[in-house]
Amino acid sequence: MTRVLTVLPAMPLPATAGLQLRMMEELQIVRALGCHTTVLAFQTEDDDPGAERLSTLCDEAIAGGPRVPHHAFSTTERAQQRLQFVYNALRHRRGDIYPLSVRYDRMGAEDVVAEAVARTKPDFVILPSFLSHYAPVVARAGSGTVIDAADVLSGLTRAFVREYGARNPLKLPGLVANRLAARAQERLFLPDVDEIWCTWEPEVARLAVTSGNRHVIVVPNAIPASSISPSRLPDRPIVGFIGTYAYTPTLDAAIMLVDDVLPLLRVLAPEVRVRLAGTGMPAGIEQRLSLTPNVQVMGPVGDAAGFVAGCRVMALPVRRPGGVPFKLIEAMAAQRPVVATSALASGLEFPSGQALLIADSPRELADAIQLVLSDNELATRLASDARRAFEQELSTEAVTARLTASSVLAGRPHAAE
Repeated sequence: MTRVLTVLPAMPLPATAGLQLRMMEELQIVRALGCHTTVLAFQTEDDDPGAERLSTLCDEAIAGGPRVPHHAFSTTERAQQRLQFVYNALRHRRGDIYPLSVRYDRMGAEDVVAEAVARTKPDFVILPSFLSHYAPVVARAGSGTVIDAADVLSGLTRAFVREYGARNPLKLPGLVANRLAARAQERLFLPDVDEIWCTWEPEVARLAVTSGNRHVIVVPNAIPASSISPSRLPDRPIVGFIGTYAYTPTLDAAIMLVDDVLPLLRVLAPEVRVRLAGTGMPAGIEQRLSLTPNVQVMGPVGDAAGFVAGCRVMALPVRRPGGVPFKLIEAMAAQRPVVATSALASGLEFPSGQALLIADSPRELADAIQLVLSDNELATRLASDARRAFEQELSTEAVTARLTASSVLAGRPHAAE
């Protein structure tokens, strides 16, 4: 039996955000592959995940300790870190701290990982991409490394430069330093790992070129087929949107749905209602959207599947590509028609009209949503196609079956170079 140690970054439990949900699902996939699974779980500053909360997802849980809080870093220390990022990146030197890992590096997480590897003697260690600079420690202990690149760091930090740098030019130098360091981290540490997991095909090609590693495979976001049961399509004209609004593209999509799409949609369907659910919406924006006619801002919902089931159609006008998000997977699993942008649907290989409708402009989005609201035959077919596509492509069971035939965790050696 393959022994696997998964390094789990600090996060609240139960998981709610997309990246957190992926980490939980990853544990289920590793166990489904027949591996003996150990989790090294770091903590947030004020939360202990507790072994009992992870016991159903692994054979053993080890507490890694709390990461260092943001406020522990002085302004001077942050500036020194960024100078170090730039210096190491320009000289192609390996560093011991990186932009997205400093809170772990400062607490000595590399030593914690080394101790856990020595104790559990795994065949493979799964590291999140922002901790890829711990891979040499794993290799020195005789274990292999799998990197979960749920976030491609060079792409993520490039997006930060574009979005936050444009909004606050004073932050641009620090954002550029982070971008240089993240790109260097991928180039310096990914070439030697045993396998890299990406969420969708374009990132596979990008990381294969960046790292020179030929063992990059797609491991999409997924949920168990049994976790959401399909239900009858409601007749009421309710349009749903759910997400984590601290993520700027999600917040922008919700605002676009209310400000740009809904006015056009109300002309076509005066009785339509838009429901927004999820965490992290800024108070001022929440108040403004709540006062908009035909809009209900529900805030966090304990039962996301129940929220989706109460909607006739899920509208997802998110404009940043990046794999298949959980909000789309959950809608497909619940057997709900989906109207999404081409950017959001770019991780799928379905044409518009098969499992979902693709629309980009406010006018196109309003027309597509109205079509689902008014055409029962189309809505029913889209809903059935969505559930079938989910079961075949985006369920945990389907992803596990593909990994059984391709991953080193399932004992599949890679072809010789």
